[in-house]
Amino acid sequence: GMGFEAGTAMFYPLSKKLNFKAGLQANYNHYQIQAFSSVPEIANYSYLLSTDLKHYAKEPSLNRRWNMNAALEANLNMEKGGFKWSIAPQFRYQMLSSFKSKYPIKENLMDFGIKVGVIKTIK
Repeated sequence: GMGFEAGTAMFYPLSKKLNFKAGLQANYNHYQIQAFSSVPEIANYSYLLSTDLKHYAKEPSLNRRWNMNAALEANLNMEKGGFKWSIAPQFRYQMLSSFKSKYPIKENLMDFGIKVGVIKTIK
């Protein structure tokens, strides 16, 4: 599904073509699961799979509210009007499971996508 992200970052040049980037970002992700054909249903709460893998339980306290991601991307940049426009294919890996450590089943999501950004240098 489609998602949205917004954030801020700082770059530290390691060489002419390589930068170190650190920042803070907020994401909204939308995932589609296609297990079988049915009428789409909105599910604002989440269910967890039981440890016997046969049942579901509603326990939102086991969901992690915050997480960390690492990303790898290759940017194509263009400067115009004091702004740098950037487009990049991106691979992102979720560092922590979506669930708290009390829950025995672990998942670490991976995202592939295209990132489009506008960069303004502040001196």
